[in-house]
Amino acid sequence: MNVDLNLSLRGQADLMFIAPTYTFATPVLGGQLSATLASVYGRNSASIAGTLTTAVGPIVTTRNGFLEDALVSYGDLYPTLKLKWNNGLHNYMV
Repeated sequence: MNVDLNLSLRGQADLMFIAPTYTFATPVLGGQLSATLASVYGRNSASIAGTLTTAVGPIVTTRNGFLEDALVSYGDLYPTLKLKWNNGLHNYMV
């Protein structure tokens, strides 16, 4: 008996991270306030292809198969607030 399995696996992910930020001109608590709303958007795909060949004496059997899946989606929104102060050479951020 002879068994031969040949597989090909492929995966790809194209992601984009978006994080627009706005910095307020008016000082808040003596510091500079900025707000960010970040998210991720993208597409991922995966596929597998294979060939299985079995041979028992003069009898040879071959099976081919292919599976593929893809997804386009977006992630959660991540709001962030930052408050920054500057004192000479020293910088502080919350």
